[in-house]
Amino acid sequence: MIKLKLRRHMFYLLAVYIFSNIRLSIKIVIQSTYKISPKFIYLYLMNLGQIFGGLTVFIYQKKTSKKKETDKYFGFSLIYNKHQLKFVDSQFKVVLLIFFAAFFDYIEFILANFAIPEIKSISESLDQRLGCISIISSSLACTYGLGFKFAKHHKFSLIFVGICLFITIISEKLFNLDKLILTKYILAIFFSICHYVTITFTDVIENYLFDYNYLNPFKMIMVEGIFEIIMSALYSLYYLPFYELKIKYESLSTGEFIGLIILLFFYLFCSAGLNAYKIYSNVIYGPMARSLMDYFLNPIFNIVYFFKYDDFNKNYYFFVESEILSLIVDFFCCVHNEYIVIYYCGLDHDTRDAIDLRAIRYESLSLDEIDNIDEFEEDIITNNSELKDTN
Repeated sequence: MIKLKLRRHMFYLLAVYIFSNIRLSIKIVIQSTYKISPKFIYLYLMNLGQIFGGLTVFIYQKKTSKKKETDKYFGFSLIYNKHQLKFVDSQFKVVLLIFFAAFFDYIEFILANFAIPEIKSISESLDQRLGCISIISSSLACTYGLGFKFAKHHKFSLIFVGICLFITIISEKLFNLDKLILTKYILAIFFSICHYVTITFTDVIENYLFDYNYLNPFKMIMVEGIFEIIMSALYSLYYLPFYELKIKYESLSTGEFIGLIILLFFYLFCSAGLNAYKIYSNVIYGPMARSLMDYFLNPIFNIVYFFKYDDFNKNYYFFVESEILSLIVDFFCCVHNEYIVIYYCGLDHDTRDAIDLRAIRYESLSLDEIDNIDEFEEDIITNNSELKDTN
């Protein structure tokens, strides 16, 4: 039996997706209208978006806390500050971890803007079809780095996701034997893996700082933004990031240049929203849930890329295979994140709902009744302390 579970945090994931794609659309409009692609200006705007987004939500939390109102959108509010919980790590280690989170985010931007376009020269959809790397790397990092429980349905789903990933990589080469140079293809796969793994590193560090040091995530992205601006400024010593903008200022009319500035402002606004919802989804619901937007809509994108960009080598068999693989990946990733629960072979045993039901059952029993139960499920205690808030 299979049951579909709709959870509240899907709203936050949807917000991440919406802001991400609006921002992408703005980049496409700027590139097509003004014939420029100011990549490092986007980096500065993304960093400012981190600072602005984090600051805006943090101020909203403080006002909500003072008015003693219920925080409808970012529910944990300032509870950790009120309880005055102490850091597990030293302040130096906390700052160092935030720096590494910012560093990996910076590297991810470099890969996304300089390496991924090379992958798109092989296939427009390849990097997105490899997006399930993020849930594999996140699961492994959270299990062996943060001590998350690796349940039966997690192992089951990741095995199938891994098989689909392997078939995707092999098929891309087999269906393009005459066009793909093997060394170039291996390098493209390597860069794509690095792209998703760096995202995982940032997600896991942020999740750790929230879970173990009670650090407000919106303060966290503000500091990350400051670190990344410093890194960008150091790079600017060798590269002039505003050169293209200066050229357009001299060549465009006043109205056209104002239009460009407005588009860049909207890019900043979308970056603020994207970073706020992204870190909230990550620290409250976990890196695996956050990774869903890296691959979930691939079946739709595959159709667009095939008919509009002649992707998949214009081969219908390759397209159908990729579509089936993408749907299988989506299904098993939903099983992993418990949006779909399979009631077979004990795959539902360690899901949130099953653990909650067992906890309620044992709470109603006396100690003598519990002692008479042959198999007392100790995971009630351990799992309930590790579960993310699903309300």
